[in-house]
Amino acid sequence: MADQHQHRQPHPSSDSRVQSAVLSTAQVPRLQAKLGRLMPYSIPLFRRIQHHATHPVPDTASIFVAVATDSADHDTPQQDDVAIDQWLQDSDSSTTTRMGNSTGQSRLRRRTDTDTDTDSRHRPWIAAHIDLAHYGSTQVWVFASWECPPPSLSTSTTSPLSSSSSSNALATTPDHERERNTQSQRETADRIVEDDNEGSDDDDPRHGALMIALYRYIYHDLVPRMSTEPGEDWLELKRTGKSLTIPYSRNKILFGTINTKLLRWVPGQARTRIDAGYLKYIFAIDPDLEDSDHHGKDSSREDERNGAPVDDSSNSSNSSDKYRALPPGYTFGPMQSAHLQAVLDRSVVPRTLATLQQFPSLGVFPLPQWEDNQNKEHDATAATAAATEGPELEPNPKLEPKSGDQMRGSGTGKPVAWGFLGTDASLSGLHTEPEHRGKGLAGCVGRELLRRSAWRGGVEGHVDVDPDPRSIFNWGHADVSIQNKASRRVMEKLGGVARWKVAWVEVDLAVALDVLLSVRSG
Repeated sequence: MADQHQHRQPHPSSDSRVQSAVLSTAQVPRLQAKLGRLMPYSIPLFRRIQHHATHPVPDTASIFVAVATDSADHDTPQQDDVAIDQWLQDSDSSTTTRMGNSTGQSRLRRRTDTDTDTDSRHRPWIAAHIDLAHYGSTQVWVFASWECPPPSLSTSTTSPLSSSSSSNALATTPDHERERNTQSQRETADRIVEDDNEGSDDDDPRHGALMIALYRYIYHDLVPRMSTEPGEDWLELKRTGKSLTIPYSRNKILFGTINTKLLRWVPGQARTRIDAGYLKYIFAIDPDLEDSDHHGKDSSREDERNGAPVDDSSNSSNSSDKYRALPPGYTFGPMQSAHLQAVLDRSVVPRTLATLQQFPSLGVFPLPQWEDNQNKEHDATAATAAATEGPELEPNPKLEPKSGDQMRGSGTGKPVAWGFLGTDASLSGLHTEPEHRGKGLAGCVGRELLRRSAWRGGVEGHVDVDPDPRSIFNWGHADVSIQNKASRRVMEKLGGVARWKVAWVEVDLAVALDVLLSVRSG
């Protein structure tokens, strides 16, 4: 990962209530540890930074943090970069401790949600991943500590994500229980849809000061480095008729998957484009079933989400096969450039081929011998089917893929279903061709992509940071249009729960700063 010291320190915030800095490579793991403790609410930024830490990083990318000053800071003022570094270190040392157990091994004892929530409310903060290089596509991922609900609400809304409704358990959950879970998930989503708050009841002036600090950094430090003329990506999106605001302006910055709680600090006059009707679905992904080597209820292992004993009775090789299996006659395979271009041609989402090629993808392909056999059998029996009124031909077991074939991608031709993981590891673009629908292909793609998105390690860096169980645990997420009922049903069947609303909003920073600063001074 490129060292962030190449960036200048942010433009002064002109607000004594805020301290801010651009993080260095060595500081990023500390921020990730803090974000991990606020899972799943921090997942978009957490995953985006994870991608940043494990892939080549352009010079245009930076990670920004702003923190409200503590009352004690006024007695001993510090440079912003020094203060932020101290804040990151204090966060590490105060949130986890080591303690020995009966076997002499060490284990983590983490602070409660109440402790974390109290810290965030006492001293709110924001963090953002910023890369302005691709105008027209998402340029900023931002997380604010006040996005997290109070501990009581956070705990109560975790229950639908228990292992009985998680994506891996779908193969073994009874139909009636699965339907009950799905109905609960739909009711939760309906409540979120009806909430049009957009943070209008947020009257904490520190929150506005933190958002202004972020706007100032982008507008004063980053925007002047960008060309006043549109780049190739923007021109390609315009040529292909994607969603863009015209004319081009380097002041217009697209914030992606932003929690609608933060729209309170995006003045209406500054919103040059907004797509606000999306639900954030969260998935709690159990560890890969094939990794489990024991069965039955183990009272010594607790579910990190709710502290209950984990029941591994379903973690058998058979359930693993069911979890990954496609219907007979299909196989997973990689999406090629020609396939990706076809996907782009059908979509209104503003992405270029170069952008889509960065996304992990998965396609479903028909097995040629299966397809040929089915066609021949259909032709041979069509003339006599009406007279005999016999049952339709069952699949030929000899032509079903052998164990492992579905994962090796032995299909050919055009994909009939596909999906992607964005740079923030969000599940996106699930699609099944009309003639292949009704077979659960989208669900199979979604489950496999969620499995692949599961993350168990830490970001690169030589910093001794104790991981929090919530950051080790495998969370997944997806953004789905409120109006897209079919996609919402797929998310619910995969065990996803709608937790909050998000938007894509393009902000004219010159206008936003003018309005917010005028309100504050007035």
